[in-house]
Amino acid sequence: MEGSHVHVVVGQTKHPMLEEHFIEWITLNTNQGIYRKQLNPGQEPVVDFCLCDGEQVEEVYAYCNLNGLWKC
Repeated sequence: MEGSHVHVVVGQTKHPMLEEHFIEWITLNTNQGIYRKQLNPGQEPVVDFCLCDGEQVEEVYAYCNLNGLWKC
């Protein structure tokens, strides 16, 4: 996180993004709400969020079509 910019990468080694195994979405939960970005096979498992003034990150989750929900 840098200022109001939050950069999320799924996995120390980037998660596969194949038709048969990929991250479907990433959510960012803050003290003011929830942001969600949808992903598709072939995309990088990377997203960026921009927070509002006073907003703080509480949790980040990623959903894999094979392995289910993961807390990042």
